[in-house]
Amino acid sequence: MLGRAFLGISVAGVMTIATTLIADYYSGPARAQFLGLQAGFMGLGGVLFLSVGGFLADENWRSPFLIYLMALVFIPFTAVFIPEPQRNQSKTATNATNIPQQFPTSIVVFTYSIALITQIVFYLIPTQLPFYLKQIANASPSQSGLAIALLTLFSAISSILYRQFKARLGFTAIYGIAFVNMALGYGLISWAINYTVVLIGLAIAGLGLGLLMPNMNLCLTSVTPDAFRGRVVSGITTFFFLGQFLSPLLSQPLSYSVGLGATYGLAAGLMLILTGAILVVFWRWR
Repeated sequence: MLGRAFLGISVAGVMTIATTLIADYYSGPARAQFLGLQAGFMGLGGVLFLSVGGFLADENWRSPFLIYLMALVFIPFTAVFIPEPQRNQSKTATNATNIPQQFPTSIVVFTYSIALITQIVFYLIPTQLPFYLKQIANASPSQSGLAIALLTLFSAISSILYRQFKARLGFTAIYGIAFVNMALGYGLISWAINYTVVLIGLAIAGLGLGLLMPNMNLCLTSVTPDAFRGRVVSGITTFFFLGQFLSPLLSQPLSYSVGLGATYGLAAGLMLILTGAILVVFWRWR
């Protein structure tokens, strides 16, 4: 438990620092592209290391934790290739003489809420899907792992393509596409009668999930004054992990009460409600 606590602190720090540095280094389309690449490679990392961890676990249950030693490899690279960003002091001084930038409280609160809800819904997959696949298809653990990896893979693909979406669509439209895909994917999973249908649902949901993280990060870093950027990014990281923490606590009693299929159906309905809410709120902010 102590080791997991240190790991959680470290991961939160890395995620916050990485996103903040991307926002400091880049702006405009370049920032959108890099945030998409960040989310995409996180997804690809999940596919790779979940697979490698599965093979290592066949040898010994402790072996997968050796993967964390790779962090030591990156220490010299971060020291050499990630300098402290040079901020434009003249621009800061100019802004100080003008009307102060307002902290976008409404957008920040609403984005944090989206992060919390979507992570609760997302974590229904790794925490409940193996049991669901066992029920409907008598799936083996390796089949469950493959299914979860498929979701992560499609999520990575859509994240990498995020810049192309953002070049043509606004934040509102991308949120709408993401939530509709998640609703369709979870709806298919809810009504699935075999393993193949679940895979199709996971692929559709993954395409939506992959758009969410870069869209939320880009939206926040675009409207937040530089002085508050690190604080705001750390906040969304907090709500990401809070959603992951709450998901099994909420889904477990719900699945016992109504069944796993109905639980995924309720998640699909929640995504449709969120689609309507995001359209209404962002329409007011236009």
